[in-house]
Amino acid sequence: MRAPFRAGVVIVVFALIVTPTLWAAPAHVIRFSAIGAHVAGCDSLAWGDVLTFYNSTAGTVTVRILGISNGPPSNLSPDHIDLPPGSVISANALLGSSWFPIGNPQATSALWIMHLEVPEGVVIESRDEMFDMYICNAEPGFLGSLGKVSLPVFRDAVPANQPQVHLGTDLGVKDARINVGIYNQSQSVANAHIEVRRSCDNSVVDRRDVQVPPDTLIQAGALRKGPDTCLANPTTQGWLRYTVVTVDQPSMTFATVISGQLNLTPGLAPEVGLGAPANARF
Repeated sequence: MRAPFRAGVVIVVFALIVTPTLWAAPAHVIRFSAIGAHVAGCDSLAWGDVLTFYNSTAGTVTVRILGISNGPPSNLSPDHIDLPPGSVISANALLGSSWFPIGNPQATSALWIMHLEVPEGVVIESRDEMFDMYICNAEPGFLGSLGKVSLPVFRDAVPANQPQVHLGTDLGVKDARINVGIYNQSQSVANAHIEVRRSCDNSVVDRRDVQVPPDTLIQAGALRKGPDTCLANPTTQGWLRYTVVTVDQPSMTFATVISGQLNLTPGLAPEVGLGAPANARF
């Protein structure tokens, strides 16, 4: 006798095929251009940022430009930068001055933040470049780079009233001054308090209070390093400095250190330090 037929349950499994997509993350970089007042003969010192990207992936990816601070740009084109695989691309060469902010009095500082959307696999360097500029011709010309330091690439703003500590804001025993950059991400005026401190005893050697307009990057310049003599902590060198910045709005800050002696020697850059992280990998 045959066993009765039992209806089986047929389970059909569908494979979900997902096309991999590279995620993108926000990045905020510092842009600036300034001619220095330090002259030796026909040589003048010029400062400017150089922004470069490296694509470590196997395909072309796109960095998108979302906007800038300190007023509207003069031209919204191009709004992206395509990066071929395994290549270094200079944003300066592609964008030129088309994204320089205009229409805002703060733009006269020639210092602003560019907001980007960066795909996974991209490495960024934002540089503070020092140029030797020949000024004796009718049209000044750049003779070349004298050196650079890397600038921070910000991922996001620090919450309001959270102290931002920048270590190493000194040039050893050399005379130096500290410049602090502050970007106010909010739509309200920000109040910022800056303190330059000695590492050996945490004493404040210089302080400053500044206001920062909405969506604006400013620089508070020439804070003093103060004396190096320190007897409170013999295990910590007296010349070590750190800088603390507290802002009552969401913000991004950085601190640079530059030699107190800026008499330009032709072909020789001044010493510059940076109390901020360098390079960023997405």
